[in-house]
Amino acid sequence: MGRLEPLLSPQSIAVVGANDDPTTYGGRLWGYVARYFPGRRYAVNRRSGAVAEGSVTDILELPEPPDAVVLATPSATVPALLARAGVMGARSVIVLDRESLGNERDLRSIAADTGTLLLGPNCLGLINANAGVPLSSSISLERGLRPGPFAFVGQSGALMGVLHARAIDTGLGVGLYVSTGSQAQLRVEDFLLEIAVLADIRAVAVYLEDLDVPLFEAAAEALAANRKKLIVLKGGLTVRGGEASAAHSRSLASNGQTFRAFAGQLGATVVSDVDELLAALAVSRTAGPRLNLATISGGLAVVGTDQAVSLGLPVADLSPATRQTLGEIDIPATNPLDLESVASTDGRKAEAIAALAADPAADTTVVVINDMPGLATALDHLGPVVDAAPDRIVVCSASSRQEDPIMQRWVESGRWYVEGLTPALRALAAIYPRRPSDAITKPASPNQLEPDRVSHILSSLGIPMTEGREIRTAREAREAARELGYPVVLKIASAGHRGKHGVRTGITDEAALDAAYLDLQDHVPLLVQPEAPPGLEFYVGTVADPRFGLLLFVGMGGARLEGARDVAVTRCPVDRDSIRRLLGTTAVGRWLENPVSRQLVDLDALVDIAHHAVTAAMQSLPPIGSLDLNPVIVHPSGATVVDAKITLAGSPTMDPAFLEAE
Repeated sequence: MGRLEPLLSPQSIAVVGANDDPTTYGGRLWGYVARYFPGRRYAVNRRSGAVAEGSVTDILELPEPPDAVVLATPSATVPALLARAGVMGARSVIVLDRESLGNERDLRSIAADTGTLLLGPNCLGLINANAGVPLSSSISLERGLRPGPFAFVGQSGALMGVLHARAIDTGLGVGLYVSTGSQAQLRVEDFLLEIAVLADIRAVAVYLEDLDVPLFEAAAEALAANRKKLIVLKGGLTVRGGEASAAHSRSLASNGQTFRAFAGQLGATVVSDVDELLAALAVSRTAGPRLNLATISGGLAVVGTDQAVSLGLPVADLSPATRQTLGEIDIPATNPLDLESVASTDGRKAEAIAALAADPAADTTVVVINDMPGLATALDHLGPVVDAAPDRIVVCSASSRQEDPIMQRWVESGRWYVEGLTPALRALAAIYPRRPSDAITKPASPNQLEPDRVSHILSSLGIPMTEGREIRTAREAREAARELGYPVVLKIASAGHRGKHGVRTGITDEAALDAAYLDLQDHVPLLVQPEAPPGLEFYVGTVADPRFGLLLFVGMGGARLEGARDVAVTRCPVDRDSIRRLLGTTAVGRWLENPVSRQLVDLDALVDIAHHAVTAAMQSLPPIGSLDLNPVIVHPSGATVVDAKITLAGSPTMDPAFLEAE
């Protein structure tokens, strides 16, 4: 146990504002401490007789400095009580009061003066069921404490209470819950660092609104080093349409893919909602995504398989040994397996599920149960099978409320289940991702530089850019084509990435050029460029993100950028080796690992362009907000940027010194 031990595993607790009225915060909290806490407990209330068990009227009257003090008192009393707790040597203080919002700086200063750990304000405290510590007024504690190997840490107190109640109801062993509130001192990331070294926790779910990037990075790395899964629900991943989308890279940074990529590089799983968060904890113990699916009633097998395939989860081919085992008990050797369609006893159905769970071709067997006559008996047979393979079987209930008493018996036997098949499959897909999930949207920005300025800047930075001529008339187009040499490309100059509708390729003579000009003349000025030699199209982009700093994006480019969504992102600075590794996380990068494929692409040239782009973004004045190079056409012996866009972070007026830099 580390520095947060006074909160997570206190030997003594004092509740200030304690009373015997369960309708008040102090009354509920004191009641839970009296009911569950095995250590020394003290009630403090300036009203004598508020607690029948006995209380003191001032915290300074306590016989010892408590490990943990909980302030369940009005906001006006909080600063003085926090100071008195510190003076008398209390090791930690929890402030529940939500009216103290806005006074975090003062509370932090008071705690710092006395060296006291401070949790809150505007929090719901914490529940450590593994140690019998109920430092919370959440009414979910009426359901009791259920120890287990999972944890939840979040800024939202209401969410903590909801998850505690739902985990108790479904039997999921979340042994530790923490609500950090407005984080005057202790943050979510502080608790993650502590959980990384807790022997009784194997996975942690997190709800984040605010984010300390370096601290989160350190916490995630510590969890990964200790082989603990981190599951994150992040508030504020999206922005209002177009608000922060100055470029492809800007859009990527603002629509959530930046955080997902950042978290993914740290070994974390990002989920989309509360159902998926809880389900992800439940399935985090599984070994992998290869799936066997069985239903013991109804026709959910086919529906579940369709969902699994759409989520990118591989549905396993049963091994020969498993097929043989199923044949010996007269069960069809199929995956998915609808056991309701089989004339068999509950015992045989349980044997079939055991065979699926032992199948070496799969990592996880998902068993779906729903309303059926004799459900209790069926679960009696299934229970020992689940007990024998707890890390290979996920039980999902699709039952109605009328089956709640039966499911409660299942939970009371020490087992757990996931509410619904879809959350379980989505959680498995999140933990074992197969493909990117965020769209890349097109941007627009008044700070975008003109194409000729972009070309000048890129050339001065050593980034090879296809030469071009901006034109406004058909005659200017013909003159530019003669200078540059056919074949040429005609495109809309004002769009940084115009897609297939704003580009005409394969122009080999003046007649074709005139026809292309007629198609695009409503969008002048236009750009004439030599047609690039054939090669593989890549995307390179940077964005100055206010939260994560400078980001680099690399991956598949060209007109397929939006459709393929095969782009990886990392924080800068980066060196060339880091860029190579980043590219290797994309599908196109993995394809390049083949020696035959590598002969088609000068990877060094692509890496150089990406490195130059990062250097430019880090050193430019005024600062570059976003830089988009798409496509970067890479040949066997070189690479060329065909299209580029630069958007400034601030004023659209570029520093002349930067424009003239050589």
